[in-house]
Amino acid sequence: MSTQITLEYLSKLLNKSIAEDSQITISSAQKSRVHSWLIKAGISFNESALNGKFTVDQLLNGNGLRSTKTQTSASEFVLSTSNLNIGNAQIGIDIQRVDELFPIGLCLDPKASEELSQIFTVKELSYAQSKVDPEVTLTGIFCAKEAIQKISNIAKKLNEIEVLPDGSGRPTSNGYLLSISHSGNYAVAIAINTGEGLKVKNSLEMTEDLGLAKECGKLSAGGRFRTVRVTDLILLALIGFLFISKYYN
Repeated sequence: MSTQITLEYLSKLLNKSIAEDSQITISSAQKSRVHSWLIKAGISFNESALNGKFTVDQLLNGNGLRSTKTQTSASEFVLSTSNLNIGNAQIGIDIQRVDELFPIGLCLDPKASEELSQIFTVKELSYAQSKVDPEVTLTGIFCAKEAIQKISNIAKKLNEIEVLPDGSGRPTSNGYLLSISHSGNYAVAIAINTGEGLKVKNSLEMTEDLGLAKECGKLSAGGRFRTVRVTDLILLALIGFLFISKYYN
């Protein structure tokens, strides 16, 4: 019974027919949804199966799974390549497709979905529903959460990270500078960890199109200070963005 409903769910999520012997690869956004759905459906599963290619049988029963030490998932790959360090500051980047997180065949009311409540907070869901395209807004928020996870020193679940606009409409999360952008079916987010070594000079001005810091302060490293130019941040962020885009395509 659990096999059949899992097949039906995955077919809707991936927008294609999934059979028991189908080799499945999912993005980090899809992984979050599958993980949440399985928990809410009360279905036992092998979490390590989601870290690479798997069949439904391997997901539910673990048959034929290799050691997780030899597996590198798409999300793990992105984690290792989209965390940039500049002195005591860290930059996390994440990119997602809207239709991967919210496929047409899996239409749900965000506020009424227990599955989505494992990913987003009530305030985030309420905020998104006030927008013309809630799915687009939530995908951007999801990217910001993933970007934060990549540079956070504390392991947190996605619904333990809250991303909401400030009084100026800019995305914020405690301890992080954020930027979210959308283009077509994609959302991308950049998070900067504002640790003790990062001092922001005046206020950060965000450009409408790039959404990147226009002016940065100084970083303290080993008791010395060095200026971080905006061109450094933009170059590093764009390199990460282009690399991830190529990987997803």
